[in-house]
Amino acid sequence: MESTTRLATPPAAPRPPVGLGAAMGPGAGVLSIPPASVPLSFLATAGAGLVAFGLAVAVVADDVTVAPTHPHVTATAHVAMLAFLTMAVAGALHQFGPVVGQRRLRSIAVARLSWIGLAVTTTLLPLGFARGEEDLIPVGGLIGAATVSLIVWNLSGPLGRQASGVPVWGLRLSVTLLLATVGFGVTYAFNRQTGWFPLYPHRLLAHVHLGLFGWLGVTYAAVAEKLWPMFLLAHRPRARSGAVAVAGMASGTAILATGLVFDLRALIVIGAIGIAIGIAGHVTSLCGAVRHRRRRLELLHVALFVSAAFLLVAVACALIAGIADVRPVVRS
Repeated sequence: MESTTRLATPPAAPRPPVGLGAAMGPGAGVLSIPPASVPLSFLATAGAGLVAFGLAVAVVADDVTVAPTHPHVTATAHVAMLAFLTMAVAGALHQFGPVVGQRRLRSIAVARLSWIGLAVTTTLLPLGFARGEEDLIPVGGLIGAATVSLIVWNLSGPLGRQASGVPVWGLRLSVTLLLATVGFGVTYAFNRQTGWFPLYPHRLLAHVHLGLFGWLGVTYAAVAEKLWPMFLLAHRPRARSGAVAVAGMASGTAILATGLVFDLRALIVIGAIGIAIGIAGHVTSLCGAVRHRRRRLELLHVALFVSAAFLLVAVACALIAGIADVRPVVRS
């Protein structure tokens, strides 16, 4: 009888796993991730942008060696920064932002509209520079500014005040610096025709550093603080080096760009030191993740180490270019 009773009793329903998503409510975890078509649309377009960048480099190779500020070279640089890098990183953030913030994007429709706007911008701006069509440049800049504003508003949902942590703070800073980069570019796009402001001698360098270190660099450092421990199964006792990386690169970039625009050497040096401290924190964070890993190193980690080595080589080249008494061509 006892065995018959046991067989007749239905088994208890299994308990759902208690994790971060479950603990934070129904809007968290997997439910916060947008449809795959949202990030993949950005990433697929970025792949096409990478191919276009490679073809453009082959076409303008002679101009690069003679005149780095030639309009064709400027067009090629915008293909790299917008069509490839910004498009790819924006797509990744539409996926990664909801994961680290445990909240949904504000609007999937706005995310798709942002992809269209960014694709239009990455087409108009390079064409305007390459073909000398001055009207296309401010139009592309305005569309880009509106698109970036939509992206920032959309990401403010998962990256809002309810979220915390180094990756979240880093992404907040990076999208803020993205707005600054685009605003800087739009201002000088109109200034090419109207001459509202003085043509500061290092305005192009300031614009480039805002985009490379402020937008892309801080984003990479912030995302790495989440992905390195995850992929290496590393349980570090603390992550202060990651905070140093994000804070140093963000503040250093803002100071450096200001110094470049107004040609203030003291600010340039202070900003460069801040970026160097941020890079040192970034590399230290990587070493910490490797040291405390619970997974053996594989081929996929080789690319990570090679990229970190190139970053250190770039720092060494920057020091030589900034301190050594060399000709401008050699410094470039």
